[in-house]
Amino acid sequence: MKSSAAHEQFKTKITLAKILLEQAIDHNLSFEVVLFDGWYLAQEFVPLLS
Repeated sequence: MKSSAAHEQFKTKITLAKILLEQAIDHNLSFEVVLFDGWYLAQEFVPLLS
């Protein structure tokens, strides 16, 4: 059986993408294009792209 600590550390690929994009924005990283596999497109991610 997995420990609860391992379960708490689990993040979906969408969540990880959101974290990475938010960190890039917070660090004023200049970018014009965000490229990713359309398979992972999710409504919770789209607002971050605006």
